[in-house]
Formats: sequence, C-alpha cells, structure tokens
Amino acid sequence: MSALKDRVRRLVIPGQGHDAHGDRARPREGAGPASTVNPFNPTGPSGPGSGRPEGLLGHSDQHAGGGLVNLATRDVLQGWIDAHSPFWAEALPDCVRPGAFAAAALTALYNDTRLQRCDPQSVLMALVQSAYFGLLPDGKHAVIVADGRHADFVPMYQGYLELMYRSGLVKTVVFDHIRHGDTWRVDQGKPAPDDFTHVKNVISPGPPLVAYTFAWLANGARSQIHFCTRERAEAIRDQWSKHYRRAEENGTYDSLWHTRFADMWLKTAVRQAARGLPTSPEMRQLMDYEDQAERGGRVPSSVVNLPREAWAAANADDLASDAHHAAYRAAKEAAQAATDEPGESP
Repeated sequence: MSALKDRVRRLVIPGQGHDAHGDRARPREGAGPASTVNPFNPTGPSGPGSGRPEGLLGHSDQHAGGGLVNLATRDVLQGWIDAHSPFWAEALPDCVRPGAFAAAALTALYNDTRLQRCDPQSVLMALVQSAYFGLLPDGKHAVIVADGRHADFVPMYQGYLELMYRSGLVKTVVFDHIRHGDTWRVDQGKPAPDDFTHVKNVISPGPPLVAYTFAWLANGARSQIHFCTRERAEAIRDQWSKHYRRAEENGTYDSLWHTRFADMWLKTAVRQAARGLPTSPEMRQLMDYEDQAERGGRVPSSVVNLPREAWAAANADDLASDAHHAAYRAAKEAAQAATDEPGESP
C-alpha cells in the first residue's frame, strides 16, 4: 500500500484532526459552535431559497475584486479554510506543509470571484483532491477552476513535473517550445544526447511551432523525446476538454485552454512523456483521475481512494441519473410482467 493511500484512509473530520497550521482544529472566535454536518453529504440543495449558502460567502453578491483587499471577504474565506482544513490536512504528503496549502487555497479563492460563487461542497472536494496528490492549488502546480457553480481540480504541467521528481525515478525533465527563428535538429540515427539539439533565438523569438519533453532518468538513461505540434494539442483539446467545449458553447471563453494555452500545450507534451516513463503510483493515479474527469466520465473511487460519501458527492449527478434510469427500467419490467400474466379462465 502506498503512503498516499494510507494517508487518504486516515482522512479526518472537523474536530478530530489538525488545522492548516498544524494545531488541533478549533472554531474561530465568534464563529459559534463547529458544524457537525458532513460537507461531503449535504442535506439539501444550495442556492436561493434553499437555506444553504449560495456561495462561499453565503450570498450571491461576492467580492468584486478591483485590486483592493476586502478584509471582510478575506476573513470569511479564512474562516471557511480553518473550519475545513482537517479534511485535507491528513491527506497531504509529508513534503507539503499544511500551512502552505491553506495559504495557496485562500489566495485562489480570494482572487477568483467565480470560485466564491461555487457550491462550497464542490470547492472542498476540489481542494481535497488537490491535497491527495500533494499539489498546491497555487495556479502553478494545480488550479481550482469554476465550471458554473461547480469547482474542479485541474493539475498543471508543473504538477506533473513535481510528481516525477518526487518519485526519485527521474533526475531531470527537459521541456520547452521550439519557436520560429530557433535552430534545432533531430537525428534519430545518433545516440542520445547527440540525436537532438535546440538553440533558442533569444534576440527575437518568434511564435511557438512545437512543444517537446524528454527526461533523464536516475539510472542515467534518457527517455524518448515527445513532440507535440499546436495542431495536435488543439485536436486533443477539442476531443477531450469538457471545460473548453462548455466555455465555447456559453461564449465565456474562460477555460484554461483559452486563458493559458501555452501552459496547456506544454502539459499535453509532458503528459505524453509521462506515459512512457517509470512512474510512481501517485503519478498513475493522477493520470487516471484526469483521464476520467476531463472526459466527463465518473471518477472511480479507487482512483483517489475517496471516502464513500466524498465519492458520492463528487458523482451526485451521475448517481441521480442512474437511480432515475433504474426506477424507469423496474417500472417498465413490472408493467411488462403484468401484461404477460395469463388471465383467469371464465
């Protein structure tokens, strides 16, 4: 059993673990008694007229940004972080400090008003998933993105690199864009490292042509070089990214593929290389998780070893649809059975 699996199984509930600073979890002053509601199993829908918070701030008029620090908003978000930090504190690997994770989460929530309007349970789920893999939600290693009122955890290419290095199986990862004006050559007939050279044009770099990734392993060997053209990255985006498709359909154009295309392009190349590298169980779990989540499929609980109630919350819509179809099939079969029964003889 991996250390990550063991940590996940020791996930605690509020009042029984440690807060973001390593101390015993306790309610903030003036916050009243700690809630005993399991945030993975809410008792009813959120939104107007439901009696539950419409967003992280408890109302629809969220912090509007503008560059000034809204202390009231920041304090409310800090209180939410402190109250829920036990849910991710025990899942974090030893190399990630809970305080650093909590600080990154607070910054992410404060700077994105769309996340403030998301359902709090989905925000918590996204943060817990980020903690499982030990990736800070700092916008660099991982991003918590808003998809309507639902929040999703999205690892970035730096997060994949972090897990590669953390495994101890990879010594160095080389990745970059080849741009117009650069000098580069590929000669598959020569041994590494003479089979590939790339000299940048640092004076007047042009637009990127292709992204590439390769790795030097701990045993001194070098991996295959993986190239990814812009056309291939766009084809993968169009086929698999539900966030991109929804942003296109809604006319918001605010998915990571819209706002950080270069990073997502590099991530595509890094993921291609990762599939051919010796990897840790955590890396394989992350790739399996993202394959399922990005394609809009149900995330199996075995991927991140979620508690049963957490997995049910993450897949609530799918489970409700399954229940509806099962009830329909049962009613149809019962009606058919009643029709097929022979009538009584006169």
